Amino acid sequence: MLDYHLIEETGKLDAPGRPGTYGVTSEFLRIFGFGNLNELPDLPRYKIDENQQIVIDDILEEQEVAVPEREEEQKES
Repeated sequence: MLDYHLIEETGKLDAPGRPGTYGVTSEFLRIFGFGNLNELPDLPRYKIDENQQIVIDDILEEQEVAVPEREEEQKES
């Protein structure tokens, strides 16, 4: 993304290893059709499950909503 000027380095964290921080550029916003950073979508909510794997709450909620709808459709058939 750096090569395409979609992100740029914005600094270094004051943490071990001094990792770089990055931000999107105006080119990123233009290419993807956003006028400003406030128009970017929210990140999905996530948590770590008992197996230390990332679980995205938004996906689980969508599946939970879809399952009852399918059960109702099967009852009607």
